[in-house]
Amino acid sequence: MKKLIIGIVTFISIHLTSFGQSKWDVNSIIVTDDFSNNLPLSNGLGGYKVFYQQGNEKYLGENSYDDLTEMADSLMRAKNYAAAVIKYEIAFKENKNLGKVIHRINAAVCYAQLNKPDNAFFQLLRVAEKGHLSNKYVITDNELLDALHSDKRWNKVLEIIENNRLNRELISNGQIINIG
Repeated sequence: MKKLIIGIVTFISIHLTSFGQSKWDVNSIIVTDDFSNNLPLSNGLGGYKVFYQQGNEKYLGENSYDDLTEMADSLMRAKNYAAAVIKYEIAFKENKNLGKVIHRINAAVCYAQLNKPDNAFFQLLRVAEKGHLSNKYVITDNELLDALHSDKRWNKVLEIIENNRLNRELISNGQIINIG
C-alpha cells in the first residue's frame, strides 16, 4: 500500500511541476500514512521528502536539516562548493537560521573557496559569537580557509574564539558564577 501511495505522489508531483505549480502543492496532494501510528509519511522522492501532518494537513518541508547538510557535506567533499553552499543556506533557513557549528564552518569553507570572503566571515563570526567556538585550531588548521588569513576580520574571529576559550576555562574552574 505504501509503495502505491508513494508512486501516486511521485506521479502527481511530476505532473504538477510540469503545469507550473509548486513542486509540492499542499492543496493538491494530501498524503497521510494511516499505518504508522499517526506519523507522517516520509520517503525520499527525487532528493526530496514529503512530510504532511495528519488532521490539519500542514506541509512541513521538503528535506530535514540533517538531509540537507548531509547532501551539502557530500557536495563539499566533491569540491562542488557552489552547490554545497546552496544546500547549507537552505538548511539554515529551513531551521530558523540555526545551524550546527561544523556546518557553519563548512559553509565558510565553501564561501572561501568561491572567493566570497564576506559570506565566509559571516559564517565564521556567527560560529565564534553565537556558537561560542573555543578551539581556534578547528579553523586555523583548515587549509581551505587560508585565503582568509590576510583579511583583517580573521584576527577578529580568532580574538572572539580566544575569549570564548578563556571564558570556558574560567567557568570550568568555578571562577565565574553568574554571567549576565
